[in-house]
Amino acid sequence: MTAACLAGGCGGRAKIWVVGEMVSLTERMAVYNDASVFNAGTQTINLFGAANETVSFQLVIEAGSEGVDGLRISWTDLIDGDREISANNIKVFAMKTVSVKKYPSWYIRLAEEKPSPANYYDVLVPINVDGSAQSFKLGPNQQMALWVDLYAPRTTLGGVYGGRLDVRAGGEDIWTAKLAMKVHKFVLPDERPFPAVGGFGYDDLFAEMISNDDGTGLAATLLDRKRPRIREGLMLMRKLMQLSHEHRLDLFVRYIHPLLKRDQNGQIQLDWSSYDAVVIPYISGSAFSDGVGCPVWPLPLGPHWPKPQSYGGVTSHAYISTTAKIAARSRGHFESLKVAEKLFAWPYRDGVHQGAYDQHIELARVIRLADPAIPILSLLPQNPPALTGWSVGSDFTSMADMFAPPGEWFDPSAKIPTKSISQQHPLAGQWLAPGRPPAMGGLGLIASPADIRSLAWFAMKYRCKGLMLPEVLNWSASDEDESANVKTKLFYPGSVAGVDGVLPSVRLKRLRRGLQDAAYLRILQLRGKGKIATAMINTMANYGGAAAAGDNYLDIRLNGWPQDPNAWTLARKILAAETEQAVLRKTLSGRNMLAQRLLWRELGEKALAVRVGQIRSRVEASPGEPTDNPKRLTAKIFVELHNEFAAESQAVIEINALPAGWKAAAKELRVKLAPGEQKTAELKITGPASRSLAAAKLPLGLTIDPTPGRDRRISSPVPLLRAGWAPQRIVVDGRLGDWPIRPGNTARNFKLLGRLGRVGSGLASKQTSVYVTYDWENIYFAFRCFEPNFASMHFTNTNIVNYEQLLASGEDLIEIIIDPGRTTSTPQDLYHIVVKPAGAVITERGVSSQPPLGPVGHWAPAVQAAVSVHPGVWVVELAIPLNSFDNVPPQGFWGVNFTRFTPANAEASSWAGTRRYYYNPADLGSMYFAPPKRTSGN
Repeated sequence: MTAACLAGGCGGRAKIWVVGEMVSLTERMAVYNDASVFNAGTQTINLFGAANETVSFQLVIEAGSEGVDGLRISWTDLIDGDREISANNIKVFAMKTVSVKKYPSWYIRLAEEKPSPANYYDVLVPINVDGSAQSFKLGPNQQMALWVDLYAPRTTLGGVYGGRLDVRAGGEDIWTAKLAMKVHKFVLPDERPFPAVGGFGYDDLFAEMISNDDGTGLAATLLDRKRPRIREGLMLMRKLMQLSHEHRLDLFVRYIHPLLKRDQNGQIQLDWSSYDAVVIPYISGSAFSDGVGCPVWPLPLGPHWPKPQSYGGVTSHAYISTTAKIAARSRGHFESLKVAEKLFAWPYRDGVHQGAYDQHIELARVIRLADPAIPILSLLPQNPPALTGWSVGSDFTSMADMFAPPGEWFDPSAKIPTKSISQQHPLAGQWLAPGRPPAMGGLGLIASPADIRSLAWFAMKYRCKGLMLPEVLNWSASDEDESANVKTKLFYPGSVAGVDGVLPSVRLKRLRRGLQDAAYLRILQLRGKGKIATAMINTMANYGGAAAAGDNYLDIRLNGWPQDPNAWTLARKILAAETEQAVLRKTLSGRNMLAQRLLWRELGEKALAVRVGQIRSRVEASPGEPTDNPKRLTAKIFVELHNEFAAESQAVIEINALPAGWKAAAKELRVKLAPGEQKTAELKITGPASRSLAAAKLPLGLTIDPTPGRDRRISSPVPLLRAGWAPQRIVVDGRLGDWPIRPGNTARNFKLLGRLGRVGSGLASKQTSVYVTYDWENIYFAFRCFEPNFASMHFTNTNIVNYEQLLASGEDLIEIIIDPGRTTSTPQDLYHIVVKPAGAVITERGVSSQPPLGPVGHWAPAVQAAVSVHPGVWVVELAIPLNSFDNVPPQGFWGVNFTRFTPANAEASSWAGTRRYYYNPADLGSMYFAPPKRTSGN
């Protein structure tokens, strides 16, 4: 196939693209040739790595209008003189898709394009089983994606190895590319820089993969190896464990235990024969080709076995006595096998909430009393943030040693409790678990390649004991859980692709990529190049977990790690060169040293910045002006800056656009930032109290030049609303015909939250207009919510709102957030009103988010509300008594914002244009009141 064909110029013939492993593919997306891995001019796929490392790329074939029959992929040995990498070290997988129909609400903050239903390539089906490639048929315009692994054996010498990759159809070549692999002169060690482990349930494996005679899944409580189907399941388990081990991830079985018996005197007897036959090969390493065993294994004791309810509960003497004996005999058994140092206890395994601490303590206490030397794993944060209001009992600090909370709860600064056994046991300490981006990388289906890869980097950055994945199968999880990044599914049952066995996922491959990166970093550390390793880690893993918190623990700053695939490719290129130099102890020439420095500089420009965070404003009467009817106003603009560089930086902020009649106190502001420093810069503008602001916003343009060559022009209008006086009482009926027309009292141009709010105009596609007026008794709000497709709306008539990372989830609704007099600094004192299209009205002081964002108070004003539907729009009309706002008079300046959630098109938008979340008083827009017009009747 010619280059023209690759560009789409071959009519009905197939088109083929090559992209790197860091490109996330969805079915029917516009694919391109990735210059980081493919040189279209020379038709060469360029790869690099070390010996004992696997590198990958993706190949996408799109059939033309004629379709493709007899499609075959073949490849040759890779040769460098008299040395070779055998073709047997290349594995090719057909990529199958998993459908994502719904995205979680919090994802809309991260999306760089409007999320829509898509089929994500994730299931990998090997096509070169038994050394031969299969033949495929593609229908007209059908797409096929392939994942290619190339492994350089540990005996491979350094050099550039060349081969060929061919695509044939109907017996003729339709595309050929050179395959070049540069092998650096060092070997990636089999020893892991830290343990990466994951749990699974053999019952899930058996139920999905092994069928009874009636077609139902096998339910096995005892692993009786005499039963053929049990043996078949155990063989599947071994293949799963070996497959995972090859990807540098070691698995353990979550629920497996010896057979418990009692002798004639009622004394406990444990039969370890079946347990040992299954478990010991994995712990010892005899099940794996490299002989390296799983570094951890759970004590066969927990909430599943023995079952507390069978003994009268966890506090009963019978349960405590039984578990104590099981724990003691388990330790003795593992000591006899000389693997006791790998043993840990895992008493509580569910979610994070207040009651979880008591449940953990209750179960852990039994284990601690039975055997104080066994480290106890906790999935709960050691010190939950104060805003949760959660109370952690003092006993908790002595009932946990291994901490692996979900990544969003991970606190890098947390210290291991002094009462723990951390000084005596190598497993005790902080472990990193996947979380929900942007707090920490996740392993869900919609996780980006960078999210997955970054996990190993953060484990290195925060010097974690290891990487802990509590569950890696989750085959019973719903598609909604998978797409929400809630569940990790690193393997698939072969039944999803019509083949036997357990299949790897694209996510598993990307996790391996990160774990191999970690091996590079550890070599540098061991070779005396720790500063280089640290510089690289801090570049690619800037902040995560609690360190990513903005205003509070639920407000997570974006950009904790770069999403740009090219940044990750460049980082590995630098790592490979630095590692080879460290291993060989070679001195670079002046030219090569300069080239290396330029690569580091390029990486910094791709991955780091002086980052602009929130841009906030506050408008007030100018000095000397009355607060109830000022003629001149002063607006303060606050710009958050974060210097991600390891050197001092300077940001230059310039006002480049002002509304007519307004002046800036200083047109330019220079801000010096120390390495890693966060600082808020303040600008001030003054001008007339205008009565005719379009969309109730002062137009303001800023130029922020954080680093050379990165001029950043930002439109940052200042939200300023003028509540007009109502000459007559408004009738709240959902019709707006009696509303007075007042200049400046209409809030428009709702802006999207998150990254999409920074693209182009950033305006929501479903716009909203809000009108505000008041009289002696009430303040009135009217929303006109433009909606072209009422059938797409989702809502209930309940007084419950579900939140995900401070975003309302799953329902259309509008919100009003008010700070009368702009006197509060905490979310718990805000007045919060929610209205759903069905008419439900929710009022509260604070925000009822889960997890909590501080306490929520009762507030039940006598609100009048009406909701009506008209062609292309739904309307909300509200009257709220003024005396319900702690008798704050309708004068001066109030903080206010109006928000709208439309889940059908994944939009969260607000009038004030807030960037991350809506419930910080500092993020509210400003509202002031037109003076009331008194009549003889008042």
